[in-house]
Amino acid sequence: MATRLRALLLTLGLVLVGVVGVAGPASADTGGYPYASYNGPGTNPAGSFWADSTGNGVSPYGYYYRNCTDYVAWKLQSLGISDAETRGLGNGGEWAGNATGRAGVTVSTTPSVNSAGVEVGNSNNPYGHVAFVEAVNSDGTLTVSEYNWIVNGTPDGAFHRRTATAASMGLSKFIDFGVNSSPPSSGSWGGVGSYTFRGSDTLQTGGRMNGGEYLMSSDGSYLLMMQSDGNLVELNSSGTFWNSHTNGHPGAYLVVQGDGNVVIYASNGTALWNTGQRAIQTLTIQSDGNLVARNGSGAAVWANSATQGSAGLIYKGSDTLTVGPSLTDHQFLRSSDGRYFVLMQPDGNLVLYGPGYHVLWHSHTGGHPGAYLVVQGDGNVVIYASNGTTALWNTGLRGAQTLTIQSDGNLVARNGSGAAVWATYTQGKI
Repeated sequence: MATRLRALLLTLGLVLVGVVGVAGPASADTGGYPYASYNGPGTNPAGSFWADSTGNGVSPYGYYYRNCTDYVAWKLQSLGISDAETRGLGNGGEWAGNATGRAGVTVSTTPSVNSAGVEVGNSNNPYGHVAFVEAVNSDGTLTVSEYNWIVNGTPDGAFHRRTATAASMGLSKFIDFGVNSSPPSSGSWGGVGSYTFRGSDTLQTGGRMNGGEYLMSSDGSYLLMMQSDGNLVELNSSGTFWNSHTNGHPGAYLVVQGDGNVVIYASNGTALWNTGQRAIQTLTIQSDGNLVARNGSGAAVWANSATQGSAGLIYKGSDTLTVGPSLTDHQFLRSSDGRYFVLMQPDGNLVLYGPGYHVLWHSHTGGHPGAYLVVQGDGNVVIYASNGTTALWNTGLRGAQTLTIQSDGNLVARNGSGAAVWATYTQGKI
């Protein structure tokens, strides 16, 4: 009887979720996947042997916990793909067919990083499998991460990572959900790298900026950077649009002098560039892209006239959104150290920016002007279309009470106890 019950439960689990037909060793690693309890056959009163610690068999993504489908849905959601975009795709082997024709989704035979690799169901594995492509390697192999191989004839509900050719892994279709696409405003600039933020948009009298340091406009859109090669450059998301032409002098630095002059000196003390003695007391990189020097009365006495135009953004005055207040178009949260911004763009896309408007993550909800973000009282964080009823993106019901852009670049939702319940996993990215 126990054998028949186990077989029935296995059948129920396979029909809903799909498994792999390739044997492999179990691993203690979780891949960061947060739903960690495998309770064994028959332990979940709902009838599924895939469950979290409370016996809940189905995750916020609509799939059983610790199955291939739920893991890939979680990976994609952590990269900005909403629950709605992966929900209802069926067994692992059905994903390619069911995803075909969905807006913004491409199904092909060509693997790409962050795509979902599909093993279509066959006689040996009728339910198929889906895995997440971590890397496309130069030797023609892929590195994938996945949950729920069949080990010794039984799905193990464990995490695995493997590297092999797509053919040897049985992966014949790849679904690109648009993870690698960026908003039009993101440009091609690669970010600040290891350069250090001076913590302000302004240098005061006596202030010095060494190679490898930068100032940033108050809305995060423009940078003034002293490069390690001695060039003072102004950048936005598209790259450099003004510079002092002092490259070729490693170790050069910028200083706002007490005599009212702003000067770039070579490492040996030779002046390479200056504004002239104009009673300057501050040098500011503005949110319109203009670099302006002002005297003690606040009057502009010098500017580089490199204005690119202000985006007209509105700071919400915090790094955190709480239950109730919404983030509407042109509004942004800023990390406490001033480096990171979460902006609700006018096109409806929620975008996480690093310094200089370098895109790190986005919600893929562009094309919906007037959309807004809200932390709901039911614990869900949702982006709604302007009609207030159509949900475009959400984190799922996770008990979220706050949404915070941290100084490490991670956007994190926390519950009432302060525990993280959702994140973009962008910490450390610049």
